[in-house]
Amino acid sequence: MASGQSKRGGWNRQDLTGQCFGRLTVLSYAGSGPCGKAIWLCRCTCGAERRVPTTHLRRGNTKSCGCLRDEKTSLRATRHGRRRTPEYRAWQNMKDRCTNPHNKEYANYGGRGITVCPEWLASFKAFFACLGSSPSRRHTLGRIDNERGYEPGNVRWETWMEQGRNSRRNRRLTWGGETLHLEEWGRRVGIDARCIRKRLKRGWSVEDALGVTPPTPPGRGARP
Repeated sequence: MASGQSKRGGWNRQDLTGQCFGRLTVLSYAGSGPCGKAIWLCRCTCGAERRVPTTHLRRGNTKSCGCLRDEKTSLRATRHGRRRTPEYRAWQNMKDRCTNPHNKEYANYGGRGITVCPEWLASFKAFFACLGSSPSRRHTLGRIDNERGYEPGNVRWETWMEQGRNSRRNRRLTWGGETLHLEEWGRRVGIDARCIRKRLKRGWSVEDALGVTPPTPPGRGARP
């Protein structure tokens, strides 16, 4: 009989005693299964013992007494346990539109330089710790300053109405120590928002653009 081989019940088999498979160390032969395949008594690194067929050991189907699978399950739950939540989907969508050129919204985000801070890009747990749960199904992820990226202090949960008010077209202006959306300033001073937007585009200061009778900037022509 060849070295490393033994014969029981007419079956030739290789002796696996002492060999390691994952977390399991083979202790001894433990009989044969229904199909005549050898069964081995193994000890896991955690101390538990288990009988495992030869094929499961060699193919890597069984690598522990079951503790490895339990640890992986526990680790996934410990990480955040919110994979199917609106917050997790918002995090995934945020990353995709900023990093994936094939995303249909990429041109308005990653394509124009909008980024996700490294901590959030790498970890949903860090993102969720900063933003918390969405207040309702009507809330989505919004940036306070649309010229800045997704980062702590510039992101919040917003309703669709708030998202519309904070769009790039409806910019925020600061005047006299107060910051409001352009549309709100227009209502405050009684000037159409389109007029204010044109003035700003022509290079007028915020103070002049919001003034009732602002001076005409040199070389800019008549006020609209």
